[in-house]
Amino acid sequence: MEQWEEHQIRRIVDGCLAIAHSKEAVNDSEPVYESLVSVVSNLIDKHEYERSLSLLGNVNIKALDINPLLEKTYLNYGLYFMSRFIADENEMSVRMNKALIQFTEVLKINSNNVLAREQIQQIIMIYDTRPGYEPHPEVLKGLRDIGVEY
Repeated sequence: MEQWEEHQIRRIVDGCLAIAHSKEAVNDSEPVYESLVSVVSNLIDKHEYERSLSLLGNVNIKALDINPLLEKTYLNYGLYFMSRFIADENEMSVRMNKALIQFTEVLKINSNNVLAREQIQQIIMIYDTRPGYEPHPEVLKGLRDIGVEY
């Protein structure tokens, strides 16, 4: 995938947001959607998940189904937290909670996402090996809301 320069991303994001905030109907949303896909993929490649989520949160074009882009962003964000574990157990617990939050968001969008379910089970197994550690109560509530018991 082509790596875009910051000014290119900014220009496309500004254009997408301008269209999203426009009162006019978008007749041909495919080019806008393709631009969004490119920008979101590029932001994910740069580990700029919050920026991707912010962009997608500002898109309000009914003709665009942004759920696949949200799902992709949340999934990659969760995997990012999973791959950044360090030896400090407190930091590891924080990162696992953050990963669980992202995987929960994935399953809210697509309850059939196998990778998100597998990652949640892997994190639960890690917690099971660490006496005295468990997901944060709000994270546990989010898991219960999507049908995952701990």
